[in-house]
Formats: sequence, C-alpha cells, structure tokens
Amino acid sequence: MPSALAFEGDVIVRFETRAEARETYFQRIEYLNITDCKDSTIYVTARLRYCLISGCEGTTMILGGVSTICTTHNCEKVNVHVAAHCYKMENCVDTSAYVYCHIPPIITGDTRGIQLAPYNVLHSHMASVLHGSQMTLEKDYVDIWAHPICCTSLALHTQPGTAGMVETLSSRAGTPLEPRNTTYHFVHPSKFFPVVVPESHGRSAPPQLLLPEVYDKAMKEQQDEVRRLMGQLRCLPSELAQKKAQESIHSHFKVATHKGIFNCRGPRIYTRAMRTKVKSADVVALPHETLVEALVPGVWGPLIDQFFQVRAHSTAGVGPWSASSDAMQVEPERPSKPDAPYKFELLPRAIVVFWRPSDSLGSDITGFGLRYAESRDMSRGCEVSGIKGTNTSFAVTNLQPSKSYYFQVRCINAIGVSDWSDPSSPVKVKQDSWRWPDEFPLLDGACADSEQAIQRTRPCSMAGVRRGG
Repeated sequence: MPSALAFEGDVIVRFETRAEARETYFQRIEYLNITDCKDSTIYVTARLRYCLISGCEGTTMILGGVSTICTTHNCEKVNVHVAAHCYKMENCVDTSAYVYCHIPPIITGDTRGIQLAPYNVLHSHMASVLHGSQMTLEKDYVDIWAHPICCTSLALHTQPGTAGMVETLSSRAGTPLEPRNTTYHFVHPSKFFPVVVPESHGRSAPPQLLLPEVYDKAMKEQQDEVRRLMGQLRCLPSELAQKKAQESIHSHFKVATHKGIFNCRGPRIYTRAMRTKVKSADVVALPHETLVEALVPGVWGPLIDQFFQVRAHSTAGVGPWSASSDAMQVEPERPSKPDAPYKFELLPRAIVVFWRPSDSLGSDITGFGLRYAESRDMSRGCEVSGIKGTNTSFAVTNLQPSKSYYFQVRCINAIGVSDWSDPSSPVKVKQDSWRWPDEFPLLDGACADSEQAIQRTRPCSMAGVRRGG
C-alpha cells in the first residue's frame, strides 16, 4: 500500500519507477495512504481506487479521480481537491473540500468549521485521469457536493430524531450566500479559484471545469477582469513598465494564494489626498511571530507620501484596520531603460539623432549617453562626447557614407545610469549624387588657334534605347 509520510514543502507524489514516471497519470493505485503530513502541498496525478488522508495539518492535497471512496480523517486546516465516487470527512476541523462526487459527501464525528466547494483542479491530462477512474464530469452530478449528509456529534445533539441529516441549501442549484451553520458552509463564488497542477513537460489546453451556475458565472467575471487587466498592461508606454507591472502582479499572487495559519490583511495603502482604500496586498505571519516584514508590490512611485494600515484575519473572521502609519516614500532609483532613438536627420558625413527621455523614477534626469556601432550587437560601440545638459538630440559627425550605423541612448540622474536602450534601426549618412557640369572649359592648343570651340553637349537620354545582350 503506497504511503506518503511527513512531507514538508511542495511535493508531486509519484509511486512508479523512473521509467514509468513520465506517464504517472495513466497509472492506477489501488490504495493510497497520506499520513501525518504538515505544511505541505501534495499532488497526486495517478488514478486511485481508495484514498485515506489521516492526521495531516496545514496541508493541501490535489488529487485526480478516486473510483471508490476518499476519506479525510483526524485532520486540521487541510484543503482537499478530489473527484471521488464517495467522499467522507471524519473528525476534521477547519478543513476545506473541493469535491465532485456521485453521492452526497458524508460528514461524521467531531467535525466543524468545514468549507465545501465544487471540484476546481486543472491539468492537461485530468480528463484521462477522471475517465480512467470512472469519474468523468457530468452535469447530473454538478451540485451533489452541496448536499452533504451530516452525522456529526453537534448535528446529532441539535437534531434529535433526524439521524443528523442536515442540509443548508433548499434547492438543488444551491446558493452560497446564506448564513453559515456551525458544521459547514460554502466557499463564496467571489473567492473561488481553480488550482493548476504543475507540469514539467509543457502544458496543452486544460479541460474546462464543470461548475454550478453561480460559480461558473463568477469564474467568467474573473476571466473578464483578467482580460481587462492584460489590456491595460499592453497599453503601458514601455516594455520595462510592462515587465515591472507583471512582476508586481506575480509577487502579489504568489503571497496571496499561500494559506498560512494566520494572515495579515494588508497593508492597505493610500495617499494623503485620497484617504481611501486604493491598493492592498496579503502577507503571511507564522504562528507566534511578533514582527512581520513584507515587500509590498504595486505602491506609488518615489517622492509620493503613502500611508499604510494592516488588519488580521483567521477562520473566525476579519479584524478592523489598524491606525494609519506615518507618511512613507519610495526611494528614488536610477532611470528606467529608454526606448531606442526614433528619428534621424541625414547630412553628408553626419547624422542628427533624436531620442526621448525615460522615466526618471524620482530623480530628475541630468544628462544622456549616446553611442553608435556598425553592427547591431554594439560589440564595438563608440560613445560620443559633447552632449549638453538635457538636450534630446545630437549631431554625430565623421561618419563614412558607405556604412550603416546603429545608435543607442541611455539616461543619467543623481542615482545612477540607466541601461542602454535597444539598438536603433540601421541608418546611413546622406549620399551626394554626382552631377554633370553645366559647362566644359575650352580646349587649348590647336582648337584655340583655329578659334574653333568644341560644341558643349550633354549625354543623350538612354530612354527607349534597347540594350544589346
């Protein structure tokens, strides 16, 4: 019987040999025990027949299809994502289950503080895993998870004569907006997100989730919001600004999606003029931690007063915002990378180069650097001198008419020097075309003595003359 014992960190559970590991999602495991794991994330992409999760704490289990029964026993603060014919939870506290099942989930024993939600796992081969486990997603079972059978000690005490069978939803479609009961409640659609299984060999298009209407609508709204955000990112003025925005977003979600035992909701950030909530981020505090430090992305630029608030939340709810901090400012930085020179004025043996300054990032730009080379890799670049102050154009002289040149620019402020811009497109100096003289001088010698002048003519046009060949 394969077992997973005392994992810490993120783990993809594989039980096959090295040769078989590539196709682990096509393998089948009869019995899987996951026991005494703490603060771990475990992915099981194989097909399962029976699964027992026991004695785990602070652990997330992402499973595929379980053809018979999956049981969570004596666990605390555990998240389980599974598609199982039958799902059972016994003696569990503050545990979440994202479930697709054929019969109603069974909740027994001393179980309380449970969250239920539909199955939300995305994986390129999940359709094959579910089909092999006879757990293909079907509309007839889309909301079975929302009608659990409660046989808990609390339900038996409060519902005599009903065998502890309690449902909090009055209809098959269900609504997650009703007040919580003491045993279980539903994840709100606005806080429902898919879980993506990491894949080492690239990712094909994952299957779509099968969700109740209220969750499906919320997911589509979230997707529309992401599309709007991506459109805003594409409208940023430079590639550097887009990259910084994406890094801020990634770092925010990397922290925000980590579920710790105690979370700090904040900081909440606002300017002196607005005094309203405009930005927020999540940071995680460990148990018994008295000082929390966090790098907060997405704040305003340098030299702007910013104020911070923090609040805490746990399974019991969300606390009030703290008092505002003193005004804080982001330190100025060296300028961002400018765009390549955009305009050129061609002269004989010289080129006038024009460019735009980049974002100064809190410290005024005091000058520019300009260099040119005959190859795009700028391996033998020659930096010019003589650029005065903050002029954004300069005439580069002593250039050869027969060669192409590439140009780069960089910005300078009191903090430092920016990276060089990307090379410009190749540019040549203005080429002087040879012109036939209007007059030829008279020949000396015999022609002059005989007072005969040579008739001054121009070469005849070649238009219409067929070339031999």
